[in-house]
Amino acid sequence: LAGAATAAECPPALAPAVVEHVVRTGALRRFGGRILNPDHEAAYLSARDGRRRSFLDRLGADPLEPPDPAQLAVEVGIPSFEVQHLVDDDAVVACGSLLFLPQAITTAADQLREGPGRDGAAFTASEARQAWDTNRRCAVPLLDHLRATGVTTFDGDHHRIRSGHTGTDAPPG
Repeated sequence: LAGAATAAECPPALAPAVVEHVVRTGALRRFGGRILNPDHEAAYLSARDGRRRSFLDRLGADPLEPPDPAQLAVEVGIPSFEVQHLVDDDAVVACGSLLFLPQAITTAADQLREGPGRDGAAFTASEARQAWDTNRRCAVPLLDHLRATGVTTFDGDHHRIRSGHTGTDAPPG
């Protein structure tokens, strides 16, 4: 909208004020990082929900080996700000540069508890990767997230499961 104001020869310094005025009058409405005609809100929400479902479905197709988020966003046609909303809404968990569904994080922690980390045993990143049947690109960010959220500890060589954490918790403050 600011671009339209500028194209209409509105001085660039005034464009943000014009946008705010149009929103304040109700002619347009801010919604989810966009400025919309109120008559188009239902169509926008329906399309947005479809993009979100497609994105989440694709992440869930191989939960412990998700695709590159930027590439996936392009493939399903979801803008980056909508992907960020998924992170902000806890619909996905950012682990390094990868995104995982919260249930995938919980599953990963459970697989460690039942596998290489059973009964407090120490395990390596390689053993975690094998337990998850995934690759290093996915295993390392998962392990980093589990450590950051207090699910595991790391002594420089080995990881250990700590009791009472699922892996989706926020990092300790």
